[in-house]
Amino acid sequence: MKPEFRNLLTSDPELSMLSPGGIHWGLKPASRRGDYITLQRISGEPDRLIRGRSSLTSYRIQVDCYALNSPDADAIADRVQAILDGHRSEPFPGIFLDGVTDDIDGDEEQPIYRTRMDFAAVHRG
Repeated sequence: MKPEFRNLLTSDPELSMLSPGGIHWGLKPASRRGDYITLQRISGEPDRLIRGRSSLTSYRIQVDCYALNSPDADAIADRVQAILDGHRSEPFPGIFLDGVTDDIDGDEEQPIYRTRMDFAAVHRG
């Protein structure tokens, strides 16, 4: 699931321009300070049927969009939302935005703005 989810984002040229620091599962590389995206799998639950497990698993994926200013973090988040919210193609029968929050990381001298989005994703595999 992880490679396919990341590929949905990395294959978009506009998002690549907005986030030159890249798109990373887990923690970002220590050398990155600018605009980038991190992905976290928050939960995963297999679909169960009376006859056993189906081929579907429901995931909750956290997407954090980081930038050196708030408008850039919002622009990255808007593009991510345009790509993912309502997406339907194999192996994802459906990906839907579930929530958005804003935050500031770092310190007063070097703030890093973050827009966090949670997506519900169903994966077949």
